[in-house]
Amino acid sequence: MATQKVFFSGTFKWAKLNEKNASVYPDDDKGPFCSVDFYFDNKEDLKVFKGFKTRNTVKIDEETGEQFVQFRRYLNHKSIPEFGGVPEVKIKNEEGEVSDFTDLIGNLTKGTIKLSVYDHAYGTACRLEGVLITKLVPYEKKEGGESGSAAEPKVFNSAIPF
Repeated sequence: MATQKVFFSGTFKWAKLNEKNASVYPDDDKGPFCSVDFYFDNKEDLKVFKGFKTRNTVKIDEETGEQFVQFRRYLNHKSIPEFGGVPEVKIKNEEGEVSDFTDLIGNLTKGTIKLSVYDHAYGTACRLEGVLITKLVPYEKKEGGESGSAAEPKVFNSAIPF
């Protein structure tokens, strides 16, 4: 399969889409990555995504029972440097104008993700290319210093292979 660019609309949770809030796995030599837990608006889009048979696992939200997929992009891709870096993040205002967005993103923000789907040595892979925010929920830190909806970097105990 040649590389395909695909777009899906949905809801973002735990969006970490800039260098200052990138996540890391403690034992991962790939380094920090940007990510977003993505909840598809349209169940047909989720079926289309599943049809690509990528190594991205469809997970179940323990609180809501909804299906979601975590998409990510490593800041430094070791073998193909242009695959690394922060994904493009834009916001569309009420007038339909699109501009760059660099702030933190709150949970339940709505928008569109752009993915590259391509053949890989281990099957089909996808890479987070960008995000277009269409309805921003501002990030707010909870009282008492606890993390809010788009918290500081989450540290994971085990890597999900790509």
